[in-house]
Amino acid sequence: MQGAGLALISAHDETSETAAWNIRSALVDGFIVHCLEAGTPLLDLARQRGLPFVAVDIDPGEGDMAVCIGDRDAARIQTEHLLALGHRRFGILSLELTAESRFGFVDRARRQKTRYAVTRDRLAGYGDALATMGISLDDVPIMESVIERQAGAAATAAIVDRAPDTTAILAMSDVTALGALDYAAGHGIAVPDRLSVIGFDGIPESAWSNPPLTTIAQPMVEKGRLAAQMVFDGGPPGVVTLDVELVVRGSTGPAPLRTP
Repeated sequence: MQGAGLALISAHDETSETAAWNIRSALVDGFIVHCLEAGTPLLDLARQRGLPFVAVDIDPGEGDMAVCIGDRDAARIQTEHLLALGHRRFGILSLELTAESRFGFVDRARRQKTRYAVTRDRLAGYGDALATMGISLDDVPIMESVIERQAGAAATAAIVDRAPDTTAILAMSDVTALGALDYAAGHGIAVPDRLSVIGFDGIPESAWSNPPLTTIAQPMVEKGRLAAQMVFDGGPPGVVTLDVELVVRGSTGPAPLRTP
């Protein structure tokens, strides 16, 4: 296809008038729209252009093309790994629930306002797995923050302060999980002897941390490559779901017999 390439519209753009203007006027062959809030008008603007577009990590509309992973199943696998190690006292480092940046604890009312499909599905996956052991998500401290290492450390501090008996941290990103390791190292908390930490994404840094980070690895490069190919090649509407992999490293281990 001849043209000017692709435009990427992501969660960072959705409150910007510039993003809407770009969709209306950009000289491109198509769009990749990534991790936008449910119901965002930017999707309708993309459809109105009449150009191919692929949704990535978004609930697609009928007739749209999309690429994703099974976030709910992946989060369930993430949790089941820790449950199998005997952990029953968890903290969760959550991605943001809405486009409005926020740092703080998440209760049931806040969870019901979740606008991002990825965050919603991962929380549901945690709930599915925990329920098998009679643990309610309402009883698990959940901290919402931006994807920054310092934010992950601060969120872990808040969880441990609220629930000192926490033995395992479920993080929705490797970046915030690495922040949890930073917090543990700075406060003399042995990982994984006292606290296990598991991340999500499989970024290269996860293999280099001390200890190396257990994570759910998703094919991020393949996601982008496939989305671009789908824009240029066209094809029938539908969702392509890619596989994830549990990568077990040194940051997770058996639950401690006793906690403070």
